[in-house]
Amino acid sequence: MTAARTCVPLLLLALVVLGRNPHVPASADDPPAKAGAAALGDVAAFARKHCLACHNSKDVQGGFDVEDLLKSDSVGANPAAWHSVLERVASRDMPPKKVKVRPTEAEFRAAEDRVRDQLTAFEALAASKRPRPLRRLNRDEYNRSIQQVFGLPAVRPADNFPPDDAVDGFTNIGEGLGLSAVLVEQYLAAGQQVARLALTDGPQPPSKVRHFALGSKDYGSTFRGHDPGGAVREGKWVGDHLYVVFDAPAGTYRVRLTAAAKNLASRPGYVPNFQYRANGLLVFQADAPVKGEALAQEFALVLPTGGHLDFDFRWVNGFPDNNGLRAKGLRLPEWTDKYANGRTEVWNYLRFVYEPEKKKNPDTPYPFPYLEDAKLEVEGPLFPDGWPASRFQRENADAIARKDASAVAAWLLPRLYRRPAKPDELTEFAAFVAKSEAALAEAKPEAVPKEKRFVEALRLAVQRALVSPHFLFLVEPGPVGRKLTDHELAARLSYFLWAAPPDEELARLAAEGKLRPALAAQTKRVLADPRSRAFVDRFTTEWLGLDRLASIMPEPDLYPRFDAQGLLRQDMAAEPRALVAHLLAANGPLFDLLDADYTFLNDRLADHYHLPSLWSMFPVTRDGFAPVSGGDFRKVALPDGRRGGLVTTAAFLALTSENSRTSPVRRGVWVLEKLFNRTPPPPPPNVAGVLPDTTAGTTAAEKLKLHRDAPNCAGCHARIDPFGLALENFDAIGEWRDREPPHIDPASPVANLAATRARLKLTQYQPLPTFPIDTTFSLGGVEGQGVPALKKYLAANRDKFARGFSEKLATYALGRRTLVTDEPELARVREAALKDGFRFQALVLALVESPLFQTR
Repeated sequence: MTAARTCVPLLLLALVVLGRNPHVPASADDPPAKAGAAALGDVAAFARKHCLACHNSKDVQGGFDVEDLLKSDSVGANPAAWHSVLERVASRDMPPKKVKVRPTEAEFRAAEDRVRDQLTAFEALAASKRPRPLRRLNRDEYNRSIQQVFGLPAVRPADNFPPDDAVDGFTNIGEGLGLSAVLVEQYLAAGQQVARLALTDGPQPPSKVRHFALGSKDYGSTFRGHDPGGAVREGKWVGDHLYVVFDAPAGTYRVRLTAAAKNLASRPGYVPNFQYRANGLLVFQADAPVKGEALAQEFALVLPTGGHLDFDFRWVNGFPDNNGLRAKGLRLPEWTDKYANGRTEVWNYLRFVYEPEKKKNPDTPYPFPYLEDAKLEVEGPLFPDGWPASRFQRENADAIARKDASAVAAWLLPRLYRRPAKPDELTEFAAFVAKSEAALAEAKPEAVPKEKRFVEALRLAVQRALVSPHFLFLVEPGPVGRKLTDHELAARLSYFLWAAPPDEELARLAAEGKLRPALAAQTKRVLADPRSRAFVDRFTTEWLGLDRLASIMPEPDLYPRFDAQGLLRQDMAAEPRALVAHLLAANGPLFDLLDADYTFLNDRLADHYHLPSLWSMFPVTRDGFAPVSGGDFRKVALPDGRRGGLVTTAAFLALTSENSRTSPVRRGVWVLEKLFNRTPPPPPPNVAGVLPDTTAGTTAAEKLKLHRDAPNCAGCHARIDPFGLALENFDAIGEWRDREPPHIDPASPVANLAATRARLKLTQYQPLPTFPIDTTFSLGGVEGQGVPALKKYLAANRDKFARGFSEKLATYALGRRTLVTDEPELARVREAALKDGFRFQALVLALVESPLFQTR
């Protein structure tokens, strides 16, 4: 008997019973295009009167052909296009205000109501004909479920699964979570791994203390360096990363780093920050407290599996001699040409400034902090919760000892399935264990010893349970609109805010039928739990697309301050996550995402924002502003209006730029999509044939003006470009600039540096000219310059942000796209939160308590 022979048919059969794969094409039973919608009638008359002049088959402005749309008398022929029509009419954006004759308010309202009614009818009929896709656990939810149910922290079997597809940016949307043959095989392999970890053999491994030291003569216990000449100078640890190597069984380890911190007087208030990686995986990062000269940092390292370990520890805000972990170009405009060689990097400064000075005066102090007598102590494996390591095995020890498979099933299945186990499921589990025991007794080429058969059979049963659709999918059977059971509601709440199964308290309240009366209190408890950080990180990352920061590649010749080793990317992504986490924990107003007089920074990002920071080689000063020190993020009051809110974060500004320049268009699209949840229409299919020639423009504003002046482009770009142009003081990596250089594309033979110099008739060493930056903002009745004007517009359109953010949050919480039929309930949720200042917890509570969240 093999696990695969048993599990695969079970999984596939259950999928047929529970509902078809969301990636299977629609069947003949799906609603026809015209079903559920009467003739559009007066809407067609409205469109012919007010829209066809610009959106006809001969003049398709913005790529939107209303004439073609009206060939069908039903919204069902192209619901996506009619959604766009509804949005434009509801916002009164179309017809544009510049036309001579615009619809009256009564005409607008009648057209809006008619289209909304038709879309509502179509979506209702579609829902009745086509079952809603099953929502599978995504990779993160699978990992967290395994960790919580089995009590195996740090186990991440789903990291080997194929990436989850995103829908509307989120990876927890049912229609994007398909099931492939490759994924089924990965489920089987993961189940086998988890079963082996959940049921271990043998005695508890002994613990021991491993000692490592910088400069140890024993190679096995010395610090090693990828570039020891840069990380270590004259026996001092000056920065960058070192590592040690050892073999380690699975378990928890106490890691303690100690050192003597020297030369801190060279920058008062400096706090070192360390990052630790186990076999390449980040396991811990934090500032290290220093008392006098004594530095000590301790944390728990959990290794889910044993084996060879490369343990890397990085002093991420140190001053390494090889410029490791640091950007290459430091901004020191006050320096003269005399120090040109020393002003860009630590390495250059030490070679061309410090060392010549030290030759003249041997008492010249080393200019940066360093560490001496650095030691690392690693104790383990430890098992703070007891042995065996897994909660599953500990809490079922008696049942396993007496070979009671039914008792094991009664403990395991309700936790895996997130509901009470049915009697036949318990019986089937026990019967499978018995059959497996019998098969193992006859296994070839050698039978499993009798004393090991029950545990081995139990492993097979655990593996089988882990490929059950009742574990892999958030099963909510029945018609759309059905009230969720208490167990389904508990699961929806916990996966919304923890990305994990309900805990014992939620499960108990659901079993007692008392969850709904306690729902508000339980939601607050769930939000207060540290596990809610999963919601902050996943929602913020996927809503804003922060994961794409890992793939941006600014041209190093143009942006030397962007570090290729990735720490600045990491800090960029951390800022908006820290801001969202703060608003959730403090129940702050979500409008702070549009503008605030504070943000969250560490030393590296503060330096990037031209604020005083002890990460800088030579910190700038600013009256009333204490330098930011340390790699941990903290709340920082902003001294001026340049920053504040999401639109001025380096994450947004870098994500929406090209490799060699800013992109006002991308930035404008981002504002519409992320802040207002309104995606502008795509470029027309023949865009290459209608684009204007913008080579005559030198600056971004000039090029975009040529774009907006083109009749085929003006309709959309007049609503997109102002957002990006207002942010042109920020370059492609989010640094402030007062003037703009000519556009240079190193990959282009006509726009590279040499070609640009030739075009401008400059010699090789003549500096490139710079140009004033045009940040004129004009949109929606708001006129002004730059960031202040943009923030004024955002403040005037808070209602649009509240609507867009509520829709995004609901999409994430429900695991599906929102529909026109959801809009009335979403409006009630939004209004309830707005009465409380649109505070984050108020919005979450209003959503959780709504029928939208509590029904299928």
